Amino acid sequence: MMKSPLKLIIYIHISKKKKKKKEKTISILNKVLDKDKKKFC
Repeated sequence: MMKSPLKLIIYIHISKKKKKKKEKTISILNKVLDKDKKKFC
């Protein structure tokens, strides 16, 4: 894959950022889903 350490570090950093964003989105979705559950129940 990537030979240079710098590229690897950048890649890891970007993927971590993406993961954080994903987790944030998931937590927001979960909150919305919880609200919806309360509405339906």
